[in-house]
Amino acid sequence: MDLTTSLIGFAVILICVVPIIVINQNTKKYAKLLLTKMEELAEKHQSTITRHDQWNNAAIGMDEKTGHVFFIAKEKNNENLQCINLSDVIECRVLQVARSNGANRLIEKLSLGFVFTDKYKSEVALEFYNSSTGSMTLSGELQLVEKWCTVINRHLAVFAQQKK
Repeated sequence: MDLTTSLIGFAVILICVVPIIVINQNTKKYAKLLLTKMEELAEKHQSTITRHDQWNNAAIGMDEKTGHVFFIAKEKNNENLQCINLSDVIECRVLQVARSNGANRLIEKLSLGFVFTDKYKSEVALEFYNSSTGSMTLSGELQLVEKWCTVINRHLAVFAQQKK
């Protein structure tokens, strides 16, 4: 009886643990693939990723030496690759689309917006979160977009000081 109970217990543990291990390995593999694609994009612009973050199906990186920001986001069969040269940017800001639901404020879209020195060039938005295409809840994207906005604006301030 004890052997049967032990085997059943072991089988239940395997049934619970194996899927977690497989999902974890697939997530790591996918994160590495995103980083590799972003590094390839950086290489095309004679840059190297010196700082980066990844979340869900997206990644952002920066070459602090050349002042390029790289972004990759995958959605179903669509892949969004962006390279932004910060020497063409005046300001970086957090863009939020939200709606009020009584006392609650629900964020529907969260992006990092770039305003360019060329007044005729439209603002570029790198989407960090969209409730209609991704998860229904934020999971660190707000903190991440604010972090990157701060990092990029610091870089822009240093670049502006060097111009003077």
